[in-house]
Order: sequence, then structure tokens, then C-alpha cells
Amino acid sequence: MTKHYILDTETTGLDDQAEIVEIGVIEADTGKVVLQTLVKPTVEIGSKAQEVHGISGSMLLDAPSYDKVHKQLLDILQGGEVHIYNKKFDTRLIYQTANKFGLVNDELIQALESTHCVMLQYADLYRQPNSRGNFRYQTLVNAIAQQNIQLPELTAHRAVADCEMTRHVWRVCQQNSVIPYSG
Repeated sequence: MTKHYILDTETTGLDDQAEIVEIGVIEADTGKVVLQTLVKPTVEIGSKAQEVHGISGSMLLDAPSYDKVHKQLLDILQGGEVHIYNKKFDTRLIYQTANKFGLVNDELIQALESTHCVMLQYADLYRQPNSRGNFRYQTLVNAIAQQNIQLPELTAHRAVADCEMTRHVWRVCQQNSVIPYSG
């Protein structure tokens, strides 16, 4: 039986120099935490990013650098099907961060390419039209609200909390029970 995981990252920012500052991975079926770690970046956390996730440089003083968690992350990526809410963003940031440590190779690239995007899956099922004739992407927080998923104990924009929210959206998608957009 294939293992399913949910992955999320928090980062120093959004640009092409941004790096990971937190990684979370949970089992999709149970919510069990498989990986939860802060990561010390080689660049400063942007003020906007810090406002979003609340992770400060002082919180990362004793955190491992990315090269210390890379192998564990790669093992997870290769150990089952990995689902990410915004695959394009998170996989780009994993790639960018790994690249700073010389850890990008075919094995990592293949593992990142084989992940699944829950945001795209949800957009196809929620079906809110956009101006390009496709379906509008929804933020994770909006998807939770649109599906009446109650998770009051979770605060968005920390990796494991976002994994748990994604897990609930993923399950609604898997059960094909998404409440569609009604205009």
C-alpha cells in the first residue's frame, strides 16, 4: 500500500534567493508528524515573510542548516506519494535551498517532479471560473472556509499546521465531496 504524505514549507521570502526556514511533513491518512523542523537559512528572513509565518532569525539560531535535513526530506519524497498545497512554490523553494548546498541531483529533481499539487486538484473540483477560462486557484485558508472545515486550533502559515489543513482539503478532494463554487 502506497504511503501518502503532506508537505509544507515556510520561507525567507518569495524571490529566487529565498530559502526554507521550516519544513513539515505529516502522514496523509493519520496526520502523524513525520518531519517538523526549523531550518537555518543562509539569507535573512524578509520582513513580509516574517509577518506571515512569525519565524524570526533568533528562533533559528540553533536550527540545523538545510544540508542536515536534506537526506531525511529526500527519503520522505521517495518513500511515497507526496501532496503539497502549492506544489510549484514549495518544490521551487526546496530546489533553491538544496542548490545553495550543492545538493541538487537527478534523484532530487525526479522526487520533486513526482509530487502532487492539492491546490490544482481543488481548483478543478471547486470550479470557480477565472478570466482565462480556467478555474481560479484558492488559498489554503479560503479552501478550508469554502469546505466548512473547522480547525480552530490551527494557525495558518506554520508548516505542520498548513500540512494538517492541506490534509483535510486533500481528503475532501479524494472523497470527491468538494462543495463547488456557487457564484
